[in-house]
Amino acid sequence: AGIHKIENLSTIHIGFMLAPRINAMGRMSEPLPAFELLTTKDLKRATEISKYMNTLNQKRQKLEKQMIDEILEKLKKDKRLRELPVVVVYGENWHEGVIGIVASRIVENLTKPSFVITVKDGIAKGSARSCGEFHLLNALDYCQSLFSQYGGHKEAAGFIMKKENIDNLIDYLQKYTSLPDVKKQLVKKLKIDAILKLQDINHNLYQQLKILEPFGVANPTPTFLVKNVKVVSKPTLFGKNKNHIYFYISDNNIFLRVIGWFKSDLLNKIKENNTIDLVFSIGMENYQGYKNIYLSIKDYKIKT
Repeated sequence: AGIHKIENLSTIHIGFMLAPRINAMGRMSEPLPAFELLTTKDLKRATEISKYMNTLNQKRQKLEKQMIDEILEKLKKDKRLRELPVVVVYGENWHEGVIGIVASRIVENLTKPSFVITVKDGIAKGSARSCGEFHLLNALDYCQSLFSQYGGHKEAAGFIMKKENIDNLIDYLQKYTSLPDVKKQLVKKLKIDAILKLQDINHNLYQQLKILEPFGVANPTPTFLVKNVKVVSKPTLFGKNKNHIYFYISDNNIFLRVIGWFKSDLLNKIKENNTIDLVFSIGMENYQGYKNIYLSIKDYKIKT
């Protein structure tokens, strides 16, 4: 997972490097080897399982990218689906273990609640992820006559139904999301904890924020805003699948790196020399012994 020293271990490493590999076992294969990895005292066996786990995670990432590309292409071609306040997409024989994480990625990309459905032998199995105040289980309750099984909670849910009911699901969700109370849930809101200047963002601030960890649903990562900063480099894709992006911003001779995780779509939206407002969280890179602050994009507004 690229973690070489245990003293560098953070909640970011656990959440985005270690946990996805453990999670991939249950999604792509059997989960028991992950349990064995966490309980074995045999270093050789642990190393074998870790390598196998990493291989499965790479397969999961490849499938995930293929499905996301296919979904975005479907939305591009289908105006009705594209204009829905929620995303509803399906494909034949999509990997059942990956549709949940793909739904999460679609939420990150489009900021809409997403329903991703795989179809096999006439049976549709779906996984849904929410954003904002949209309550998924309430939405499925509204559509319950379509399902043979369903369940979940506000943030995540799953369901099983016949393939022929997919169009009905789209109709039901279109009606549900037009209800006045539900419309309010779909208003995109982003809580900003403070407005900063680039000169305020430093290692000291980062260390103070770490005291507040671990971050999660009930304790969200602090989010900040900087205004009227200049993009001083050409946005560049990086990562094995080129699905992340980075660029540099500047204000009053302060330069900071900005990273958009799974935001490759920004490549054709943010340009060098743009002036932008940027909403972000603060992260730390550890590369070749050097620790550098970076800003993780949450949202942005191009000013000029």
